[in-house]
Amino acid sequence: EQPQINNNGQVVWSQGNNIYLYNGTTTTNLTNNTSGWSSYAPQINNNGHVVWTQSNYSMGAIDIYLYNGATKTNLSNNPSSVGQGIQSQINDNGQVVWSYYNGSVWNIYLYNGTTKTNLTNNTSGWSSYEPQINNNGQVVWYNYNGIVNDIYLYNGATTTNLTNNTSGRYSYAPQINNNGQMVWTHYNGSTGVYDIYLYNGTTTTNLSNNTSGLSPSEPQINNNGQVVWYQYDNSTGVADVYLAVPTIQNNPPVANAGADQSKYVGDTVTLDGSGSYDVDGNPLTYTWAFTTVPAG
Repeated sequence: EQPQINNNGQVVWSQGNNIYLYNGTTTTNLTNNTSGWSSYAPQINNNGHVVWTQSNYSMGAIDIYLYNGATKTNLSNNPSSVGQGIQSQINDNGQVVWSYYNGSVWNIYLYNGTTKTNLTNNTSGWSSYEPQINNNGQVVWYNYNGIVNDIYLYNGATTTNLTNNTSGRYSYAPQINNNGQMVWTHYNGSTGVYDIYLYNGTTTTNLSNNTSGLSPSEPQINNNGQVVWYQYDNSTGVADVYLAVPTIQNNPPVANAGADQSKYVGDTVTLDGSGSYDVDGNPLTYTWAFTTVPAG
């Protein structure tokens, strides 16, 4: 497993069945596991809070643990030999999401800092995986219903299916930024084509428009809406890195020179353009020109 680092230089990693935290000065064993316990897959937010998966081989339970900078808490408290919590993620507000297996189906759970909520409530044949959460509490994951994979978004109040795939189509590996923009990988089983899709909060766009024989990796998106992935060409054996940069529409400014005025030739006319504005918030410059000139 790769070590994880936050924006303050704090680092977490798993080593010898334990989770370690380096705070910039000292290294601390957060778990101090005894025989039969194993901790792995740590994630850290920018406040130094850490989540990880912890299993007990003798009991069979796999749980999600949170370290909030002071204390360690078992968020899932799964029943032994049945409950399995994996794929935990934490945002900068201390909200945690994970995928939980109850012996029949996989569900997505959200811990909001106080309570734990099942976001999916799946029935037999439905399973949800790979949850991601942004700093606004929006959660995205993919769901498999036995026929297709779909991408789901929880916006803090309601859950929406963003893909509504038909048979033979599979969407997975979703990522979400703090503006609610999402990317994922999509596979079309009828054509054998893999593509990268972007949801900008309103519309969904195919960024790659691939043909058969091209295999993209799982995409990443930053808070500016830029998307990166690498893509392997099976025919040439070459892998390239692709970057998609959103097009920013620049709207024209609105000119307002004030009310119409009628003056005699030779009179002084004062024009005021302070009512003008730019809808994008860009700074304005002012230029005056005559469209018609009276005689004299």
